[in-house]
Amino acid sequence: MKGTITIHGETGHMAVNVKTHGMRFADVEGATEQQQEIAFEIAAESFWSQAEDEAKQCGFGGVEAEGRMSGWCVPHFGDVKVNRYPSLEIKTDCQRFLKFQKRIERLLSEVPDEYQYRLNDLVMSERTEQQESERIVRQFCEAM
Repeated sequence: MKGTITIHGETGHMAVNVKTHGMRFADVEGATEQQQEIAFEIAAESFWSQAEDEAKQCGFGGVEAEGRMSGWCVPHFGDVKVNRYPSLEIKTDCQRFLKFQKRIERLLSEVPDEYQYRLNDLVMSERTEQQESERIVRQFCEAM
């Protein structure tokens, strides 16, 4: 398996750049800033959960975020107390990392769609609740 292995400059660990600041996130009419923040948080949590699963499927023990803004996804062997990171000097580590990297890049490309889905859901739920409240008020007023 061929590919380029990225090394996080601060730690020297093999890492996948997962920064989202260059991504385009679609707007939803009527969405509040709070709903947008919640949708992004849900999409990010989903990404990291799936990244953890992908790491395990590639033979790693898990992942951790590195960098000031957690913009690097770093696989590791073992648990949080005793992590061993993949080594450039071990061929199987490199092969595992390249497989992992491809999967993470695919997951990252899905983040805008996940955000859009979550934001739509939040906006529609609020509209439904508002419509239900208005219906109840109307029924109450008509009964008087």
